[in-house]
Amino acid sequence: MKKSLFLIVVCSLFTMNLMARDYVKQSKTADTIKKENYTVFGKSEKIATLKFNKNKKSTEQVLTIRFGYPTPISGSSNPTGIQSSKSYGDTGESPEIKDVLILAGKYEDMKVMKANATTNKYTLTGLTFPLRLKIISSFEVLEFELKEAGKWNIDIELKNN
Repeated sequence: MKKSLFLIVVCSLFTMNLMARDYVKQSKTADTIKKENYTVFGKSEKIATLKFNKNKKSTEQVLTIRFGYPTPISGSSNPTGIQSSKSYGDTGESPEIKDVLILAGKYEDMKVMKANATTNKYTLTGLTFPLRLKIISSFEVLEFELKEAGKWNIDIELKNN
């Protein structure tokens, strides 16, 4: 009697474990964006827009990442000129990528330059494809894979609040 009860409990736990694994697999696949020549495996909530573009005419193997907040609209909608309290992204500085983890492929060099007041531009050269990277900043994470060699542009625009 004790053995059969033990087997029932073990089988139930095993079944629940398998069901939980299936649920995790399904939820991860739902977050994955697969396109013909790239895949996004995950991105944090604070990433408002994400655009991938491959220049089909160029023979260069370069990845350019524009990472920042939306460009402020010139002219204020605030007629008093009094600024409201600051919110996320209102530090007056453009956000920075803290780390780029290589999960597949490689890059040899990364250069950073300021694109404008709210955006930095990162240029990666010496690429080996397929290239799978995990980009980490202070608050955001983006994991993606570029499947085809070429000149790539990725625009990552963060939510400003």
